[in-house]
Amino acid sequence: MKPARIGIYLKNGGPHSGPGRYVRSLLNAADPREFEMVVLGQSSRIGAIAVPDAARPARSLARQLTPFAVKYWMGFNRETRRLSDSMRAGEFDLQHTNDTGCEESALAARLAGVPVVLGTLHVLPDVDVERQRRRWVHRQLARRGVNALDLAIAVSDAAKDAWKRYSGLPDSRIVTIHNGINPHEFQRRRPAAQARAALGIPTDDGSIVIGTVARLSRVKGLEYLIDAAARLRTQGLNIRVLIAGDGELLGELREHAGRSGVASCVHFVGHRADVPAALEAMDIFAIPSLSEALPYAVMEAMAMELPVVGSDVGGVPEIVAVGQTGLLTPARDSDALAVALRRLVESADLRERMGRAGRQRIIDRFDERRMAEQTLDIYRSALRATRTTQGVAA
Repeated sequence: MKPARIGIYLKNGGPHSGPGRYVRSLLNAADPREFEMVVLGQSSRIGAIAVPDAARPARSLARQLTPFAVKYWMGFNRETRRLSDSMRAGEFDLQHTNDTGCEESALAARLAGVPVVLGTLHVLPDVDVERQRRRWVHRQLARRGVNALDLAIAVSDAAKDAWKRYSGLPDSRIVTIHNGINPHEFQRRRPAAQARAALGIPTDDGSIVIGTVARLSRVKGLEYLIDAAARLRTQGLNIRVLIAGDGELLGELREHAGRSGVASCVHFVGHRADVPAALEAMDIFAIPSLSEALPYAVMEAMAMELPVVGSDVGGVPEIVAVGQTGLLTPARDSDALAVALRRLVESADLRERMGRAGRQRIIDRFDERRMAEQTLDIYRSALRATRTTQGVAA
């Protein structure tokens, strides 16, 4: 039998993004004799067939006077038609989209006549903490996109519940499949002192390094980590903070560290393609995010035997076993974050016990092979149902 042709849409997802890693796991797991996987997207960094950007109308006076909702709706429809042309040309048996809320791409697959349309919801509806997409037109179009799916895959139970409330999807059309990683890729290869020296962090002062790997954006809540570090330093604790990542808030966060009096002990080391190399330099992993569906960074840190202190948001509690592999605090609460971090800073034994338990939890529950096989099983089931329906119709 000819392999089923699977279209995977990845919007602007580089190889190190959460959706990029997710798609790469599926590509690695799929047997080419069963599935012919074709990646569509605006980036070719993971082998995607690039979909060109849509042409935008000239900024005429009439366009400038057009209400925002009308312009946004028109742009949405233009993007949907553009994507549908690529999907129709692909002659896919199944389209699996990985857009934020499976917005234009899900509707495009419907317009293209793809028999089965699936979508993975990688974020929560509340990820827009700066409220840039809270207008009614954004909500209505996001809901249309989600409801165009035959089946939505949520990466955590928290994401499943949030999208059900937001979109009105029934239980029968949304399932949870937790993200996963390859724990063998995340193992310590060298001593922490050597890893710190490579990043330009002092190694001779006996400090405890609290670190994170994150995009420097508002949703990651990094200012709360800096505030917590300032409190710990004021209390006399010898700590440093390592922030690996880049983004639009770099300058603002540097200034915040300066105003808080901790500029000398907060180290911004930029984007690290080799994530384990950054994690090796840490004693504690922190994730003070305001919204998370199911963060890869936490799974990777736990696989590296780092205890986790983070915000009790979204799917984070589904990874971190509180009191066993880490501690959770309310989001936007730097005082509570400082208290939790202090417990681990002051106890090497607790850090070691939580670190060991964390790695075992990732091995037991969050292996990427399990995630990929569960997703491929959904492909098989959906394709069988389609063939059966087509056979009955014939």
